[in-house]
Amino acid sequence: MGDVIILNHKKRNPTFDDIAAKYDLWSKVPLGKLCRKLEDEVFFKVYGGIKDSGPVLDIGCGTGDYVVYLAKHGLAVTGIDPSRNMLAIAHEKVHKKSLNNVSLIQCQAQNLPFEDNSFKTVICSLALEFTGNPERVIKEVYRVLKPSGQFVLAFLNSWSPLNISRKIKGIFCPSIYHSANFMSKHYVNLILKKQGFTEFTWDRAICFPLIDKYFFINSLYNGLENLGKKLLPFFSAYIVVKVKKI
Repeated sequence: MGDVIILNHKKRNPTFDDIAAKYDLWSKVPLGKLCRKLEDEVFFKVYGGIKDSGPVLDIGCGTGDYVVYLAKHGLAVTGIDPSRNMLAIAHEKVHKKSLNNVSLIQCQAQNLPFEDNSFKTVICSLALEFTGNPERVIKEVYRVLKPSGQFVLAFLNSWSPLNISRKIKGIFCPSIYHSANFMSKHYVNLILKKQGFTEFTWDRAICFPLIDKYFFINSLYNGLENLGKKLLPFFSAYIVVKVKKI
């Protein structure tokens, strides 16, 4: 038998376990630091008052930054993630801050291991698009929320040029975004209303193209961001919504 030649061989796409050790590095370079600043500002603006918003469940907590932030405000916080390596880093951060009001659990968001009406707040930042079944996750969120509880969701907009380029790159090169299901505001609005959520509060960030090569442009980003929110709202890369359970 002759040699077997495999054409168009493609390397395996990385998992979050694979990239866990380098995951936080993005927020330390200038462009990543800017993105993270914009995302955090709009996320907690939509979140609203932190005091008395616990207990909190963080779905897809990753390396634990939001878990630590909320726990430092005195809230009881539970973080879940399917990635063992991401949770290991979160454990290190929690231990370093000597926080005893945090629980970290490895599990899937589609089947939350909690009783009905367990949390006053559920958050999910840039994780729903990686679960494979957003509607099932939303159903679980509604179940574990207390009556009048709030759900704060941040997601990557499918109409954003930045996210479109991420998806295209994921087709041709190994990428964590290869299996991501970027979602539109319309779709997210639909599945939240279908489940029964009410009182929608929306905001967005990264509304103007980020240019890595020309960081001097990004140094003017506050002005450009405000302009982008007025002129290019549908193309924002990052969208946040807060809803309430009846």
